[in-house]
Amino acid sequence: MRVAWAACPPLLTAHRPRHVMSCVELALDAVPGGLVTQDHLVAGHTFRLTRPRDPDRLLDLPGVHEANRRDGYMPYWGYLWPAGQLLAETVLTLPLPPGEEVLELGCGVGLVGLAALAAGRRVVFSDHDPTALELAAHNARQNGFEQFETLRLDWREPLSRRFPLVLGADLLYEARNHGPLTQLLDSTLEPGGVAWFSDPDRQVSREFVRTIEPRFVCRRRRLLSGEGGKTAGCDLYVIERA
Repeated sequence: MRVAWAACPPLLTAHRPRHVMSCVELALDAVPGGLVTQDHLVAGHTFRLTRPRDPDRLLDLPGVHEANRRDGYMPYWGYLWPAGQLLAETVLTLPLPPGEEVLELGCGVGLVGLAALAAGRRVVFSDHDPTALELAAHNARQNGFEQFETLRLDWREPLSRRFPLVLGADLLYEARNHGPLTQLLDSTLEPGGVAWFSDPDRQVSREFVRTIEPRFVCRRRRLLSGEGGKTAGCDLYVIERA
């Protein structure tokens, strides 16, 4: 299948980080192994989703090892993680907090943000990898959505824009990210705002709860999905200011 790429919407210019995390940038038509476009079912909604056909091949790109050595970079954006599927289902099945705008952290191919768009919200897709942002924008457009923006974001930099809802799937897998994520939530959550983070029940992720206290209150609940004939589960962390 040949895909016609629309131009990615301009990156937000109000946020100019002093330091942008190292990554390996490439054009979408240069993704190793190519791209595949398929229908993806989420809580009764069908999304047309384009993603790398073989995301493991991103790990072999020239420059990945050096970027990993400098900044811990890994091109995880190309994978559809189970925690992302369950968070997307949650966005479409549970009542969302009040407010119009949503910030998705580590958007990857944009599945969670697509769910928020389908729920009627305006979405800011954010990622440190511009290739991910371009693909998330393409996926939003091919599903008929226009109420979105893209933002290249380093979690170590404060953001001078606040949101009523912040979403993130499978972000807590490294303890070194817990401090930056806590600072980022402090700068991005509106008063009364809430963050929903999904996670596949890693022990290191539970340590995140201790990191964010006492500035935030965190409640954990179990999410289960039976879509596709398989039962899957993950944890949902609901985070609010203390």
